[in-house]
Parts: sequence; C-alpha cells; structure tokens
Amino acid sequence: MKTLTSLLTKTTLAICAFIISFVFATAVPVPAKFFVNTFNADVGDTVEFELKIEGTASVPVYTVIANLEYDKSLLKFNSATAQAGWIPVAPDDVTDTKNGVIKRTAGYPSGLKQLASVYKYSFTALAPGDAKVSILGSSAYDAENNDSGLQNKSITVKIGDVKEEVVQEPKTTSIAETKTDVKIEKKPQQITLEFVGMNGLDASKEYSFLIKHNLKVQQETVGSSSLAIVDTNGREVWSTTKDFSINDSSEMLITVPANTIIPGNYILDINTKYDNQKNDTKLSKELGVVGSTEKIITQEVPKAYIPWYVYVVGIVMFLWYLLTLTYYRSKKFRKFLKNF
Repeated sequence: MKTLTSLLTKTTLAICAFIISFVFATAVPVPAKFFVNTFNADVGDTVEFELKIEGTASVPVYTVIANLEYDKSLLKFNSATAQAGWIPVAPDDVTDTKNGVIKRTAGYPSGLKQLASVYKYSFTALAPGDAKVSILGSSAYDAENNDSGLQNKSITVKIGDVKEEVVQEPKTTSIAETKTDVKIEKKPQQITLEFVGMNGLDASKEYSFLIKHNLKVQQETVGSSSLAIVDTNGREVWSTTKDFSINDSSEMLITVPANTIIPGNYILDINTKYDNQKNDTKLSKELGVVGSTEKIITQEVPKAYIPWYVYVVGIVMFLWYLLTLTYYRSKKFRKFLKNF
C-alpha cells in the first residue's frame, strides 16, 4: 500500500511540474499589424506595405528581425525604410530578389512600449495576378535578449492589367434600341465603430491608432470617416477625413503627426457617413497628451490566454485527484484495486 501511495504522490508531483514548466515555456508572440496602401493595383503602380508592432510597458521590444517574403513574379522590390525611432542594423540585411526574400533588423534603444511602425516596404506591380506578401518567422527581443517571436501576417494585393485609354467613335442609336440599367438592390446597412490604440500620447512623437468599421451586412459600402481632436473648450486642434469603399469589416489606420497637439486633455470625435444613411455613426474617445519630459502612465489589464491543452491537463489532474481521494477514503475501492 505504501508503494502505491508513494507512486501516486510522485506521479502527481511530476504532472504538476510538467504543467508549470510547459506553460511558462510557451511564449505569446508580439502582436504585429501589416498594412498596404491599396488592395487593388494596376501593372506599373507602386504598392507600399507598412509593418507595425505593439510593445507593452511590461515587455518592451528592443530589437526586431523582420523576414518578408513576396511573389517575385508579380512584384519588384524597391526599398525597405526604417521608421522613426528605429536604428537599422545594416550588416544583417538580406535582399534576395531572386527568391523573393527580404530580411531587415532594427533596434529601438528606449524600448518600444506601444504600437509603432518599424519598416515601410515599397514594390512595383509587374504583372496581373494576386500578389501575396507575408511576414514569417520573425523575431522580437526584450532587454534581456529573450525572443518572444513576432506574429505571422500576410496581405494579398490584386493586380490588374495596364489601363488603356479606349477611344470610341460616335454611335448612332436608333429609336428601337433601348438601354437597360441593371441595379443590385442593397440591404439596409449598419456600421459600428471601434477605437484601437493608446489613450495617452507624447506630443513630440507621431501618434497612430486604428478605427474598426464593423459591418452588419457584408456588401459594398461606400462612405467617409471624419475625425477631429477638440480641446476642453470645444475648439478643434486637428482633423482629417478618409474615404472608404469596403465589402466587409475592416480597419482604418490614422496617424497624427508629431508636434501637432500641445499637452492637455482632448476628445477624439469620429463621425462616419455611408450609403446615404439618414443617421451617421459617431464615436468619442478621451485622449491625454503629455510633453516629451513627462511619462505616459497606462494601466494594463492582462488578457488571460489559456491554451486548450491546459484545460485538458487540468481535467486529467482533477480526475487524478478524485481517484487519489477515493483510494484513501474507500476500503472497498482499495480492495477492488488489489483484486483487479
């Protein structure tokens, strides 16, 4: 009996140790966002991609290695430019246009603690087709040179033929000829807005955030979003308007240039008009702007991330606990195991 008890205890401890070590060994990759200036292009057009990553105050990002792969038959690589705040490590650069692979390394001396652009890539559309560009197998290092990894991201750009100017001769139309317009009836649309970004910003630095347009109905929706930052007296200090034509929920990247707003408290007002709707969609967000000598204090709420295998192991541990408890408290059960 002592042998069986000792075996149960050792097995339980071993399973617990395995769970703890496995969970702590699993790192969540640093969030990455990949943007393109257009999802539709023609042969000869310039297509630009922008890679952004999001560090946090608890785990700042100091070094990024970005591995980009692209369809060399459809796109011609032009350049990869490091963005503000990043110092490129040129000796580690790889520009393999023969295989469509671009590797770039850059460091952020102060440690990235928010969403910021790392590299802007430029390509020229060569031929018609669906050109896929991906960030794969990249790295993001903290102050202790620990690699948390970078999320894999992919974007596809549809490239069409070269636009040709067609000159049509005047056509004489007889009375018998009629013109029929085919119209596709649209369903009533509804858009909800969502703000994604930091509520505090440094006045001396570029400030970027996302506006998500969530569609109730997946259909072509045309409109525009007007954004304005107003102070506590209701005076507008910055504004912009962006048009959109989307078929599904999408994200709109907004960037406020550095040194545009002085330190203080502000309100971000967003007003979206679409499909000639009577009622516009509105959203407001409070913003705090500090000077370069002040610190932005944010309270981060940790997001629980529990992989599926942890649930499975937890259920097994619970069943093992019930088995052990039953063994100690039930003589019939112990007798059953001996006879089994």
